[in-house]
Amino acid sequence: VVFCDYAASGRSLQFIEEYILREVLPTYGNTHYTTSITSLQTTLFRQEARDIIRNSVNASEEDAVIFSGHGCSDALEKLISALDLREPPIIFTGSSEHHDNLHLWQKTGAKIIRIGETKDGHLDLTDLEQQLRLHHQPNADHHRRLIGCFSIASTATGILIDDIACTILLHQYGALAFWDFNAGAPCVQVDMNPQIPGCDSDERSAYKDAIYFSGHKFVGGVQTPGVLIAKKAIFRRVNTCEPDGFFASTENGKSFDTQEEGSCAAVVESIRAGLVMQLKETVSVPIILQRMEKINKQMLQHIRTIPEIILLGNNSPNVKRIPVYSFMVRHPRGIFLHHNFVCAVLNDVFGIQARAGCPCSGVYAQDLLGIDQSLADQYENIILEDRRLSSLNLGVENSTLQLLRPGFTRISLPYFINDAELAFIMEAVKMVATEGWKLLPQYVVDLDTAEWRHHTNAVSKDRKWLSSIRYIDGKMTMNERRISGPGLFPQNYSECLQTARNLFNKARKTVNRAPYPDQGIAFDSRGEKLRWFMLQHEAQSLLTSNAQNVKQTVPFDPVGYSSRRSEKDFEKEEKREDLAQPQPNPCGSPSLPSIDDPRIIQCSSPVPYFLQDVNGLYYPQMSQGTVNFAVGESVNSSMSQHLQQNFARERCLSLGAPNVSPPLLSPSTRVSLGMGSRQRQFSYSSQNEPNSLESDANTSPTHSLTLLPGYDCSQCGRSSPAQDLQTYVTEMTKELATNIKSEIREVISRVTILLI
Repeated sequence: VVFCDYAASGRSLQFIEEYILREVLPTYGNTHYTTSITSLQTTLFRQEARDIIRNSVNASEEDAVIFSGHGCSDALEKLISALDLREPPIIFTGSSEHHDNLHLWQKTGAKIIRIGETKDGHLDLTDLEQQLRLHHQPNADHHRRLIGCFSIASTATGILIDDIACTILLHQYGALAFWDFNAGAPCVQVDMNPQIPGCDSDERSAYKDAIYFSGHKFVGGVQTPGVLIAKKAIFRRVNTCEPDGFFASTENGKSFDTQEEGSCAAVVESIRAGLVMQLKETVSVPIILQRMEKINKQMLQHIRTIPEIILLGNNSPNVKRIPVYSFMVRHPRGIFLHHNFVCAVLNDVFGIQARAGCPCSGVYAQDLLGIDQSLADQYENIILEDRRLSSLNLGVENSTLQLLRPGFTRISLPYFINDAELAFIMEAVKMVATEGWKLLPQYVVDLDTAEWRHHTNAVSKDRKWLSSIRYIDGKMTMNERRISGPGLFPQNYSECLQTARNLFNKARKTVNRAPYPDQGIAFDSRGEKLRWFMLQHEAQSLLTSNAQNVKQTVPFDPVGYSSRRSEKDFEKEEKREDLAQPQPNPCGSPSLPSIDDPRIIQCSSPVPYFLQDVNGLYYPQMSQGTVNFAVGESVNSSMSQHLQQNFARERCLSLGAPNVSPPLLSPSTRVSLGMGSRQRQFSYSSQNEPNSLESDANTSPTHSLTLLPGYDCSQCGRSSPAQDLQTYVTEMTKELATNIKSEIREVISRVTILLI
């Protein structure tokens, strides 16, 4: 399993869990009192964890550090309760704010004002100042409190916000500055009281009024609570757990932080939160930022070479961001692959755990997808109407309308990922984007949840059961779980990629030999107009050379999206024009070192990251410190590397090319993936494979040799049937225009970069 959803939750670390098992749990006691050694030690552990977090975020004695609930939303809810608002406030928020946080403010009756973004994806400070000036009423007797509530980073694009400039601007107009560090706290600097030259200590200072985040976002932070750091001065009401007996008489002796928590906060989980924050500080934020920069450069460079992938948001390498990438996959015919299907293939074929849908902010996702309000209303009306009819038992049986909800695929990577794993993820994403549609006929979709599963695994046959546990003779026993499936399973990344290549290559032959039963998904005229994804029977038609049965137009185009909507755009939306063909992506990024760069892959773990000088050459940038992880790569930047030639990376052609073979993996990438020396073997293009590649164990997993003019297939013991040859020629003719468009798109991107 390759976990690629660190933006949602971090995974456990063995050394942290072992410490808790050996040191914390044996001395665990109730923190209501400190008269026994267990209660005293547990209380001291939790207080030390609080101090670790306090020092890490640069909190002062005027700041309270509070453990709250199960996550960020619980921390914000406690903050709102402590404010004891007499009148509904005015909330200024960014486009990417979490919908759960907005819901908490909406329950107070707050007026929510969304601040627009610039074309680069940054918060529009000019729009923010205009809104602050409009609502600022310093001379009013009963003015509503102004509160800025912003996320430090988008959970969809990973783009970071300038928190200091925004905070200074908010304080200039008397507004409170609340910051959601949920996405950024595990990897960026969290500074409650930054010292900025030229800023005095009055209302123009850069201090934050409150910060909140979820501890479970950190690597090793499983089950940790929400963390709230806030100025004590803004607390108008202290909330504690219900006291009884002796504790009521000693409440005043408790610290401010403990009074606000009561004694109800999760104790062991709070200690774990301190440990994961300590780990972050040991690695150090500069080292984390350097490694994230290196990951971002490689991923963005790689994605730019795959025309089938549409990366949402600003894809410039010069934008500060965390390694979060949201994308859609578009078939060369123009239609998208469903995001849940993309995630299913990543999981089933490669074991990559990604996320699908519109996480966190639906409005922001709507903007990223290029869906205007008129089109969004159409989707909402048809989906809600289907739900209402279903609740009244009047709906159509097996309705397909829930599938229409747009979404995207998101992968998020940790800073300690090693080169072999990163190379594997990049190759897997490319394969799914270019070849994944071939497996579509083998999948069935749950019409209620829009989840796609392979037809052989419609139910989770390999799931684990708590009910399998038995308590016999004072011992816990359980049934041994056996993984089902024929044959041997891949033992490393290279074998997994080879297995995936074989699956894609055999897709055509499998469909021709025994077509899969059609699930019979169909839409009425309204639904068909809003359908944006490929269906199973359309993929099967492509595999059997009936390409005329495939839909080629979609109701929205993420490629044409360039900027977010401001508050005025939320109030009034212009009507969407007639459906148009997809336009070339105007966004691009300069040439960056690819995963095939031997400077990166051949160096020992860990590796330095590279910067580009004015002449376009790359030089290594060194960092300091070393931390070893149980999983992933060690963090060390005290190495030097010699500059070597940078090899450009070509894209994986899903439909081949009439005179060019797909690119080979470089020797350095093969070493990183644990692959042996390559032995050349021959096959046809992956789309028109008349024979499988079961015996090609030593062939590059991303390579297949296209049928070149004049090449005699009989030399390697294979022949091309006339039907398959005709299919090949037909498909190559149809895809020639698509390949030309891809090249034009690349040229436009490079010209755009030069103009910028």
